[in-house]
Amino acid sequence: MAAPMEEVDFKGNNPEAEVEHSCKEMIDRIADTDAHFRHQQRDEADLTHDEKAQIAKEIFHKNPSTFLSRFGKYLNEIDLDLFSHFKGDYEVDFHISTIRKHFSMKQNRTEVHNRRYEAMLNLMKEGSYFSEEVMKAREPLLYEQMIGQYLSEEEIEEKAQKEIDKSDLRFSRILLNFMDNKEETARWQHQKSIEEGQMEEEDESSEDNESELEEMSCQAAHGKEEWVPSATEKQQMRDEFLHIMQERFMEGQDEEFDYSKVDTNTDYDSLNIREQDEQEKYFDEEQPEDVTVTADPVLDQ
Repeated sequence: MAAPMEEVDFKGNNPEAEVEHSCKEMIDRIADTDAHFRHQQRDEADLTHDEKAQIAKEIFHKNPSTFLSRFGKYLNEIDLDLFSHFKGDYEVDFHISTIRKHFSMKQNRTEVHNRRYEAMLNLMKEGSYFSEEVMKAREPLLYEQMIGQYLSEEEIEEKAQKEIDKSDLRFSRILLNFMDNKEETARWQHQKSIEEGQMEEEDESSEDNESELEEMSCQAAHGKEEWVPSATEKQQMRDEFLHIMQERFMEGQDEEFDYSKVDTNTDYDSLNIREQDEQEKYFDEEQPEDVTVTADPVLDQ
């Protein structure tokens, strides 16, 4: 009669069993990845999970440095404890150090992402940085392409009235407004020249399709004359514009924003940091329906 299997104690009374259990979890996790386990012939069947696990287990026991080199990017920080008894082995120590640096860099990226996310929420709550007018000042060309060119005369007049602070008509305020408008126009012209340069490069690389492109351009121009977006479509483009500007902020592309005051600011860590999946959901949520955006007109000087 076979002896009953020893009951595994995970409360610390059987450390060898815990190590074996942790090792099996690590091997099984690696076997579920697309890691390279061994060379196969072209017509050979794919390795099964059990075959992958057996190969990884053999490498782990026979050559831990090879195991770390091959599977290191699939490990987590707890897995490294399984290699503690190899401390002093130059190759193992080298791979462990490299993997820990990767964990540190990943953690730093997560911290920066979390801090920027909190800063963005604060800026949205404060109201001005992500207001339509301030975003327009940062990206006037994109604004004009997505929103400005579709404004009616009434909407343009209404916006102009809102922008005028009738309680402050001093010459100094008028001069500052004039300078702001001049700077915004200069930024628009700079962004436009960059875009045109990119379009010229694309045209040069696709001369064979010149007739097709001309036909598409004519269709686009014709569409621009006829298409007038509805109020719903205009709101969709506004939502998309805001979404793009939020992504630019998170990616560190707002040139005039001092990210050092956020990225290295531990004060943001004391806030209620949202879970990573909440942040991903925020940016991966269903995008507004695609709305055709035609070529942009020149801003009024």
